[in-house]
Amino acid sequence: MATTSVVISVDMPNAETVQAIEDARKGIGLSREFHSVAELMEDLDTDD
Repeated sequence: MATTSVVISVDMPNAETVQAIEDARKGIGLSREFHSVAELMEDLDTDD
């Protein structure tokens, strides 16, 4: 019986990506919070 292997590469994110993830978790640099999809869609449809 033949054996087949699958190689999965899991790369570590670079420093910029790590910083972006940390900032997002802390709420830094985000536009605002939306409490529903409807609220998000209304904001997207608004002309700025």
